[in-house]
Amino acid sequence: MIPELDIRILGYLFANKSLTLKVINSVSVEYLKPKYQPFMHLIKACTKLYNETPTKRMLESQEAWDNSLVEFYEQALGFRDSENFDQADFALDYEELKTRYNKQTILVMGKEVFKSNWDGSDFKDLTEANRAIKKAIGTIDSIHTNEVFKEGSLSGTAAEARTRYQQIKDNPALARGIHVGIREFDRITNGLQPGELVLIGGESSAGKSALAMNMAINAWKGSNPLPDSADFTLDNFATDGVNVMYFTIEMPWDPLRRRVDACVSGVKLYGIRDGTLSTDEESRFEAGLEFQERYPKEFQIIDIPRGCTVGQIESKYIELLYDFTPELVVVDYISLMKVEHDMASDWLNIGKLAEMLHEFCRTYNIPCVTPVQLNRPKQAGAAGDIQPPDQHRVGRSIMLPQNCNIMLNITSRPDEDTRSDMPINIAKMRDGEKGAFTLWKRFDIMRVYNDAPEGWSPESYDASAEDDDHV
Repeated sequence: MIPELDIRILGYLFANKSLTLKVINSVSVEYLKPKYQPFMHLIKACTKLYNETPTKRMLESQEAWDNSLVEFYEQALGFRDSENFDQADFALDYEELKTRYNKQTILVMGKEVFKSNWDGSDFKDLTEANRAIKKAIGTIDSIHTNEVFKEGSLSGTAAEARTRYQQIKDNPALARGIHVGIREFDRITNGLQPGELVLIGGESSAGKSALAMNMAINAWKGSNPLPDSADFTLDNFATDGVNVMYFTIEMPWDPLRRRVDACVSGVKLYGIRDGTLSTDEESRFEAGLEFQERYPKEFQIIDIPRGCTVGQIESKYIELLYDFTPELVVVDYISLMKVEHDMASDWLNIGKLAEMLHEFCRTYNIPCVTPVQLNRPKQAGAAGDIQPPDQHRVGRSIMLPQNCNIMLNITSRPDEDTRSDMPINIAKMRDGEKGAFTLWKRFDIMRVYNDAPEGWSPESYDASAEDDDHV
């Protein structure tokens, strides 16, 4: 018979030194039931003193030892020595322990707020009720914060590295991340990897949101051709696309949907809005909609208000996990979010947001792309001179590039509206080379290309037809 959860946790403490230290560093004493907490305190004190898995003799040498603890010690060793014991199960039991403590925290908060502070029609002390709620939120956040993502010595993990390399050599697809349809970016990165945060810096109207949207759509569709391609088909879909969760903060749901439809179908954005598509465009538009209906990968758009927090993003992410498994998250964009506790400085706030969003990526092992507003460059030199975008122009906060894996910056020029090219500067590449490359833009159909589109120039695009400050 498998013992109760607390005894199982105590049993892992006596398995070996490595697991002892892992349990000590991850399990808070408060997670256990009160009757087991003195024993846990004793084990922690012993481990800190001797830096070894405690023996019974070590435990008995402590002033806090009490013969009443013998029962817990024997039960823990009994589980350790039983056929049900597998140290790999600690991860499973640890999650169960945190969930139990999470529920307990909510119940305690409920008693403090309603049983002790609610008179049936009003709160006796609203400040005290708020304090209890904030305390509970802080406790819950700490429960689910990863203290260590992975650890191991070089000597102990050399065999793992050797095996991993051979696996990739035999099957290169194992190293392939999520390709986003940008040729040079995909070459350097081999795709977005789990847990990575990508920032796209740009001034107002530089095209940062359009670039993020194109990356999302390309990742979603994979190698499937779109309706304006001769190879387009509504059968036998390629399976290399991914599920996308797209948070739009400034752009409302309907205008964003039109942008996605224009990009997918390759038709005029304002033709969709105004109902003025040509017959050929209407055919492509309908084909694009049918592709969206029949294609098995999900592209979920969530219209979320300005001033949302990373916590709200996380809550919606968790909620939608019941419907599908997201593989890429796009947040458009981080500059419009806010921290839960204001740090009295815009650059500290935006830096903290990057830190929290990066932790979200690592906690759920999912890549995230988000645009960020660049500061206007200082006036420099002769008229027309351009100050290239760099890390220091990102929201005045060096914390932003410190908390991302990749940062792409879009260069803006005085005559940008007449340009069809989009110069991209790689300001940061944590696992690859820096440099620059050029994309080509057609904002009339909300597309970004690797190569210059034929037969089109910015002069044919009526930029006054819709407010594009968000792009």
